[in-house]
Amino acid sequence: MAWPSLAVPLVFGSFFILAMADPSFVCPILPCEREISLRLYLHQVIDGPDHNQVVTVSSRHPAWFGTTAVIDWTVTDAPQRGATIVARAKGMQVQADVEGPGWFHYFTMVFEDPRFGGSTLAVMGQYLSEGEMAIMGGTGEFAMARGVIKFRTVKNTAHESYKQLDIHTFYVPTRMCNTLTFDAYRPYIATADLPLKWTTNV
Repeated sequence: MAWPSLAVPLVFGSFFILAMADPSFVCPILPCEREISLRLYLHQVIDGPDHNQVVTVSSRHPAWFGTTAVIDWTVTDAPQRGATIVARAKGMQVQADVEGPGWFHYFTMVFEDPRFGGSTLAVMGQYLSEGEMAIMGGTGEFAMARGVIKFRTVKNTAHESYKQLDIHTFYVPTRMCNTLTFDAYRPYIATADLPLKWTTNV
């Protein structure tokens, strides 16, 4: 029987061995984890009567270094006016590159549609014309979310822009997985006996 101090390394070592033997093992890792891919559009309106961001900290730096804005961007199902609003990106963006432009942002994507209404994704990353952002967590239907958002600019003017968001995330819906116990992982673990009982109530 393994000592308790060795139990956790043995668990993760077993996961690694199985992942090397079968890469599909790590996707997903939790028994009740789900995967979803969404294509949505982020709408940023810089100024005008419908603007959805406000500069709260100005900078005299030539590259606007340090400039900070509060954002409430809409996330829609199409890159056009009048499209259905699926969520809102609420947070901040900062010009964090002394040579500029290099906007860094962090926001909570709050869903408003009937399917995921009230659920959120925590997102952060650089805001370029094209790139990736990290999904750092979530709540509601997207509890324990992790993943990546690939984005690219599809429309851009002096006053507004649309970015296509290809969202790919893993999450653990609480309505389907209220209690996780270590016993649920035993079919995946290659060690004979682990004196560890792990219970997490969600």
